[in-house]
Parts: sequence; C-alpha cells; structure tokens
Amino acid sequence: MISKHTVILLLTLIPSISGFAPLSKPSTSYTTKLQATENEYISSFFTGGIFDKEEDAAIKLASRIKSVKDLGWSQPSKRRGNMRPRHRAWGGEKEKAVQDKPASVLENSPESWLSQEMLETKLRCGSGPVSDTLFVALAGGTSYAEREFVEKKLQEWRPDGRNFDEASFLKSVKQGRLELATGWALFLSLSLGSASCIIFPTNPLSKGLEHALDAIIGAK
Repeated sequence: MISKHTVILLLTLIPSISGFAPLSKPSTSYTTKLQATENEYISSFFTGGIFDKEEDAAIKLASRIKSVKDLGWSQPSKRRGNMRPRHRAWGGEKEKAVQDKPASVLENSPESWLSQEMLETKLRCGSGPVSDTLFVALAGGTSYAEREFVEKKLQEWRPDGRNFDEASFLKSVKQGRLELATGWALFLSLSLGSASCIIFPTNPLSKGLEHALDAIIGAK
C-alpha cells in the first residue's frame, strides 16, 4: 500500500510536474520549504485515520451516538435538497456547508450538513485520528455528512435498536476510507496523466487524447 508520505509528496509536487513551476534541480531553500509544506500537509491532510490505527478508540466514541440528536439534528427531518457535498479531492475541503451557502443558490431551507468540527463539539472530543476515523465512517470522502445517510449508518450500527455492533461500524469505516482513497486516486491519476502529456507529449496517453480529439473534430 502506498504510504502517507508518498501521497503527500505527490500532492505537493503536482503543480511542479504540471508545468506551473520550473523543472530544475531543487535548491536547498526549496527543499527546506518543501519539507515544511509536507509537514504541514501531514498534520492537516484528512486521511480518515487510516494510518493511525485508532479503531478501538473510535468504536468507543461511536458507541456514544444513540441518534442524530446527539449530533445536533434535534428538529424533524427536512428535505435533503438537490445539493450533495463534494468529495474532498474535488473542492470539498473548501466547500461551505449547505446551510452556510447564499440564500440565492438554495431552494427554501434544505437539511443542514454535519461538519467534523460540529461532530467534535457535540461529542466533546478533540480533533485527531479518532475523530477522523469516526467522521470518515459517516461522511466517506466528503467534508460533510448528510442526515439521511447518518441515520442509515446509525441503524446499521445498532441493528436491534439497542446494542452497538462493532463489526458494522468497522465496515462503515472501511467503506468510507475506500471512497476517500478512490476519489483522491482519480484526482491524482488525472493530474499526473495531464502532467505526463506536457512532459512527454509522445506518450500513449497523449497520443490517445490527440486521436480522440481528431475523431471528435472530424465528426462535426
């Protein structure tokens, strides 16, 4: 499995290999800056706790959630609305929650989204790998969890309505991490694929795109 540091390094280097920065031997100052950037990414990049192995602590935290009321949804359910939270790799990291979007882009008042910060506030837990592990189980690869899906998850975690099923929770964690990793893998593949077309214009991917464009233009 690809390591956390490798993923972070690839994300850091994408602007350079995509042609937005000069390709030259890194200077000492650049290397130092790169290391500082990597350290910053490592501390802030959301991985869903996959590298930290805090599943046992996350199980204890998740078992405290009896219903969506524990996460702040105290009113009767509203309509879900047409907007979906974006994947973190595709703008989700900087996206505003639906309840914070301008009224002009909303249809009436859809159900609010749950952020990780709100989850930590409601459960009175600190940020870190335990919170990351729980949140990825609820939100998958997005930065917000939707009430409808959270309710479904909670039902899966307590199939008899009372006892917490650890296996069901861990299944949700695995699914959430897979969704998170798949989105980032697609993002990296497209980014690195575009970069390869710039650096190696005769590579098979570049030639394939060229033939595809010729076919589209010729069909007009």
